[in-house]
Amino acid sequence: MGSISISRLSRDIQRHCISRRSKYSFLFAVILPFLAAPSLCHSQQDPGSFDVSLFRTINDGRSVFLGKLVDLNNDVVFPLGVLTPIGFLSYGILSSNVYEVDTGVLAAISEVVSFGVEQGLKRLVKRERPYLALANVHVAEIESGGSYSFPSGHATGAFALATALSLRYPKPSVYIPLHLWALFVAYGRVYLGVHYPSDVFVGGVIGSGTALAVHLLEDRILALKAKIFGGTGEERSCLNGLALSFTPLRGGAVISLSYRL
Repeated sequence: MGSISISRLSRDIQRHCISRRSKYSFLFAVILPFLAAPSLCHSQQDPGSFDVSLFRTINDGRSVFLGKLVDLNNDVVFPLGVLTPIGFLSYGILSSNVYEVDTGVLAAISEVVSFGVEQGLKRLVKRERPYLALANVHVAEIESGGSYSFPSGHATGAFALATALSLRYPKPSVYIPLHLWALFVAYGRVYLGVHYPSDVFVGGVIGSGTALAVHLLEDRILALKAKIFGGTGEERSCLNGLALSFTPLRGGAVISLSYRL
């Protein structure tokens, strides 16, 4: 009885802490860009601002090899953003691996929510792209009309995907290359002349912050998924060293619950 009470108390405390952290993380990811927007938009009118100076430094650093590499990487961002969650879902379903299915679900939610925040800010701030606001910009890709600069959708999506996968697989061999890739996506958007450094920075904050908020709300999201679609096997969730293992047995009549510290 004593061990059960301690386990329950530990679980309740961790759930409370996670709930509070998730709220703060989501608020940080959503509110910070709104607070930063006025000063960033003002800076585009000042040729001597740090934002414009850094843009010039990156945009003027031309290289044939770098240009081809940036173009190639830029072209794969959207397909990777769509196919990666689908790939995890498909592999998880075919291999009856619920963890992989959940990874696909959480990655997709991270990308969708961050996309919504990014698009909302674009329409609110309406910042012109640098090749329209500045003279002598090297432009390698002029996107279709009506799209604004702040924040960067490519950076948002890349960091949302990189952070979501890194939190599911917290190994250096995973999170280092993923975030190096996301940083190169952000760099490439400035190199191509379609974004200011502040655009990609705020996009990275939105993407990473949204993925972190989704990760902290993971239990609730996956519980809702299980409620809607039902359990198909062993589902695992780890909360700061406390592991819960739910194993639905055949017929759905019995569920085994265990705790591992």
